[in-house]
Amino acid sequence: MLKKYFLILFITFCYGTNICAQNDSVLNSLTIKALTKYNYLNGLSNDNVTSIAQDNFGFIWIATENGLNRFDGYELVNYFVNNKQIQLPSNNVRFLRNFGNNLLGISTTKGFVLFDTKNYTSKVFRVPDTTAFDIFINNNWGAVLLSNKRIALSTCSGFYVFDSLANLIFRYDEFT
Repeated sequence: MLKKYFLILFITFCYGTNICAQNDSVLNSLTIKALTKYNYLNGLSNDNVTSIAQDNFGFIWIATENGLNRFDGYELVNYFVNNKQIQLPSNNVRFLRNFGNNLLGISTTKGFVLFDTKNYTSKVFRVPDTTAFDIFINNNWGAVLLSNKRIALSTCSGFYVFDSLANLIFRYDEFT
C-alpha cells in the first residue's frame, strides 16, 4: 500500500514539473494588450489589498489596509472612516462578502458594516465593550447573514449575534 502512494507521489513530481514548464511557456507567449495596474499612485487607497467582491450592479469593491474602494471599470472611488455614505468603523478593512439583495458585508478591525449598495445606506454592528479587550472583540473575522436579517459575527475573541437593528442578542466571549 505504501509503495502505491510513493509511486503516485513520484509520478506527480516527475510529470507535474513538465506540465508546469509547458504552461509557463504558453503563458509567456500571451500578449495582454489592455491591462492597467492600479496602486496607491493612481487611485487605490492602499497597495495592501485584503479582499475583493462584486456587488449586484457589477461594481468591484476592493478592501485594503487603509480604506475601501469601489471600481466601476474606469475609475476608483475611495471610502474612509469619515465618509458620510459608508460608516466604516475602521479604515483597516479585512474582508468583503456579497450577501445578495444589494447587501455588501464589510468586516473591519473595529466592527462590521452591512452596506446597501443600491440605496447607499449602512448599518454598523459593534459589540459594546469598555474593557481593554475592545480591540479584539470587534476585530471581525467572519460574518453570516441569518434569517430575519440577523447577523452572526466571529471575532478574535468570541461569537456574537445581532438582530436586524444591530442590537446584540447573543454574546459569547472567550476571554471573560
